[in-house]
Amino acid sequence: MLSENSNYRPTVETYICLVEHLNEYYVALGSNLGDKAEHLRWAVAYLEQRGAVTAKSARFANSPEGFHSDNSFENAVVHWRTELDPEAALAYVLQGESLRGRPQRADGEVWSDRPIDMDLLMWSGGGWKSDRLTLPHPRMQSRAFVMVPLMRIHPQGEKFVVPEGAEKLTEVGTL
Repeated sequence: MLSENSNYRPTVETYICLVEHLNEYYVALGSNLGDKAEHLRWAVAYLEQRGAVTAKSARFANSPEGFHSDNSFENAVVHWRTELDPEAALAYVLQGESLRGRPQRADGEVWSDRPIDMDLLMWSGGGWKSDRLTLPHPRMQSRAFVMVPLMRIHPQGEKFVVPEGAEKLTEVGTL
């Protein structure tokens, strides 16, 4: 406790530090082109440029879902703390996908091969709904390649329901 005679005077930076609000996200990462592990590690480093990645799941291999491809996927989930609000976080991850060479979707195309995919899954602020973004991610609970890695790093992961297909995932390494 400071006495009244103390020479300590809080600076503006002290007050900013005290009121800074960090948003927390769980982010799914996936790749099915090129050096998949390297693409996923790049995504972690990219996220760390605008915050801190505080937890990383293992990498899991799985077959593509929702489209045909001869290329298997590697997927992981990370916990990311950042000052970015949900819309800014979405813009940032989309920019990262573009920087890493993710092709633009053709009209009517839902999914395709890609070097990197980054999806916001959950946000510490609860729910979010806009034209561009819905949190929690509306399809995450039906995707074993998302839920299994998420269960490994989420503090309440043991309470999550394991989706069908989880037995088809193979742990292939760390991030």
